[in-house]
Amino acid sequence: MREPNKAILRSRHITPTLDDMILDLNGSNVFSKMDLRNGYHQLELNEESRNITTFTTHVELRRYKRLSFGVSSAAELFQNTLSNALEGLDGVRNISDDIIVFGRNQDEHDKRLEKLFARLKEKSLTLNKEKCEFNKNKLEFYGHIFSADGISADPRKLALSRTLQYRKT
Repeated sequence: MREPNKAILRSRHITPTLDDMILDLNGSNVFSKMDLRNGYHQLELNEESRNITTFTTHVELRRYKRLSFGVSSAAELFQNTLSNALEGLDGVRNISDDIIVFGRNQDEHDKRLEKLFARLKEKSLTLNKEKCEFNKNKLEFYGHIFSADGISADPRKLALSRTLQYRKT
């Protein structure tokens, strides 16, 4: 994708961080985490973009029809597209293809989850059922643990970090 990436005009989109989400999650007691199936590949490229991705095989020319991981702006485009698709849904946030749903109680959480499912269906986005977690009072999300007690670092990530530090010395 080196040559196609040279031709791509990048539009910059801000990717949210956990710090951007923490305030929204404050006071939540019920959490669910969704993972989109095949991430970037759910986004179809328009005809002009497909032409940029043309490559040669031993048989013929081929081109991508869907957003590929090798595209330099893929992460930003995907994040922006998904954020726009989820815009206006209370208690729903995403970072890349991971979506978190949260509520102060089970009823609020479940209503938000239903609205998310309706929106995903409307936008033709599909989930990876095996990676989804529902109705948790404690949930790991991007290296942090969210619970009714607040936010903390995931102990597994801290242990890994310590192990890597010891190996460097």
